[in-house]
Amino acid sequence: MVTIVGFGSLLSEASARSTFGDGVRNFRLARVLDYRRVFAHPASIFFQRGIANLQTKVQYK
Repeated sequence: MVTIVGFGSLLSEASARSTFGDGVRNFRLARVLDYRRVFAHPASIFFQRGIANLQTKVQYK
């Protein structure tokens, strides 16, 4: 058995099932303490459309 912690649309059981199919078992919501999501990796389409700028990208250590 594998435990998957999801965020975003995977917080919806219906969405998780559309992604993982019948492999979803014992679906439940949980809170992960001391977790912080960092949006440090924009999708390439953002650069192509001029939404993100590689020269101003902040580097996280």
